Amino acid sequence: PIEGGNMTKRERFVLTAVLCDCGVSRGDIPKILSYFEDTGRIYGTMLKQIESLRDHFLNRGYDKESLSKIMSDPRLYDHSVKKIINSENVLRSNGYTDDEIKQVEVVGSSMFGHDKDTLDKKILFYNDVGIKNLIVRNSRNLIQGLSLSYARVHFLQDRNSFNNDAERMKTFCTRERFAYEFSVSNESLLNRYPITEERYLVKKRGN
Repeated sequence: PIEGGNMTKRERFVLTAVLCDCGVSRGDIPKILSYFEDTGRIYGTMLKQIESLRDHFLNRGYDKESLSKIMSDPRLYDHSVKKIINSENVLRSNGYTDDEIKQVEVVGSSMFGHDKDTLDKKILFYNDVGIKNLIVRNSRNLIQGLSLSYARVHFLQDRNSFNNDAERMKTFCTRERFAYEFSVSNESLLNRYPITEERYLVKKRGN
């Protein structure tokens, strides 16, 4: 079919079989196929990508349950194996073990959306302030911008409210919850605590 059009029955049948082979449940397969169609994916390209992603995670030692979880996330298919390997290498270079990298990946594919420099600086900062374990526990925390995390961490430290995991986890609260609890907006925090250390400044693309 034309790019962006509906897949044929045969194409849906083949992709369904391959996703089943990856452990994706019958209930999750329709949303993945719909995502492919909504984002204008080409059948042959997606077939190869599913197979390459499956092979990569199996070679990484994923068990069936973990493979099923990560392959059930439609947004995983926005990323190539090469990009995933680059993200894994950034985590590894910052001291993450293979088991910790798997924990981060299984929670969601959010971290794969970062370029190397952005991810590297985020991990560096989180390691420096002692909240690496919170990222391992929930990789969705990596979605939050570094400037906001930096500002919130310094705000919590100034309030002496950064002494245990429960307090540190507030770094990643929603905008509404953080404002309700501390009566301060994200914008105010960003103005009050701009990143000053060169080690955390992300290089602009093209520079």
